[in-house]
Amino acid sequence: MFCCSCCCLRESQKPSAGKRDVERPITEYQVVTDLQEDCAICLEPLTTGDRLAILGCGHMFHGPCIYTWLFQKKVCPYCEEPVTL
Repeated sequence: MFCCSCCCLRESQKPSAGKRDVERPITEYQVVTDLQEDCAICLEPLTTGDRLAILGCGHMFHGPCIYTWLFQKKVCPYCEEPVTL
């Protein structure tokens, strides 16, 4: 999900792989280095300067895209894990 150097995201605490963040269902970051992934909602690449949102299940999307999605459906678009706003 992340590059091997984990320098792509600006936040003091990076999410750990495989662990769900129950207390914060959505974590927001700003992309500081282009990632090799696309947003599954708009299908555009996650690039430098974009607002990125990572759900508790670990899947990541552009912030505005996932919030628009979650206003209609309260589940992750990938795994259908329930998301509480």
